[in-house]
Amino acid sequence: MRIVAVLAASLQMTTAMVEAEAGISRDTGERLLVHLAGMGLVRETTGATRCRLWTAAL
Repeated sequence: MRIVAVLAASLQMTTAMVEAEAGISRDTGERLLVHLAGMGLVRETTGATRCRLWTAAL
């Protein structure tokens, strides 16, 4: 999955960074990040609803 590779390349990323690096739309990136967070693979670190930062859950 490209999004996992993108998150592995950086400690923290925004949805826009995931969009650019993985070559997917921002909406798709957001949905995937939320889905991965639900699975416990990534976590959102800012607690915000906009301009969120994501990191791999290690």
